[in-house]
Amino acid sequence: MAQHPKVEYIRMYTDGSAARKLEIAAPVKKAKAPRSRKQKKILLYVDPVAFAGIAVAVIMFAVMAFSVVNLYGLQQETAALEGYVTDLRVENAELRAEYESNIDLKKIEKTALSLGMVPREEVRHVTVQVEAQNTVEATGGWEQFRTFLTGLFA
Repeated sequence: MAQHPKVEYIRMYTDGSAARKLEIAAPVKKAKAPRSRKQKKILLYVDPVAFAGIAVAVIMFAVMAFSVVNLYGLQQETAALEGYVTDLRVENAELRAEYESNIDLKKIEKTALSLGMVPREEVRHVTVQVEAQNTVEATGGWEQFRTFLTGLFA
């Protein structure tokens, strides 16, 4: 590998013999503390329609959660009431069987006769026939309309 020669050139620039002009030294300025920059105000633009939509969604979610809790409670209550109805039906069947086993028709007949009731065969039957009168009135359009409204709102 080739090596570079170690040559250093001295470059001194001289003005020559000309005299220099004296300059007044600039006064030393005191260093000021750095200014605090005003922070830009961050403006957040909110679309009122979007905000209202989010608010409505949150409210609907809360109402839905409340309704689910309420529905669960009602289902529990319904199950308890269905069990109660089943118990009542069983009790009703037992009581009906007991009632039907204790019926004494002869005793009932003696009690009825002692109270003054009469057997059906001893009572005179009268049949009355009544002819229905056909009364069809010719009604106008206003009468039909008034009748319709009366039936609608009655």
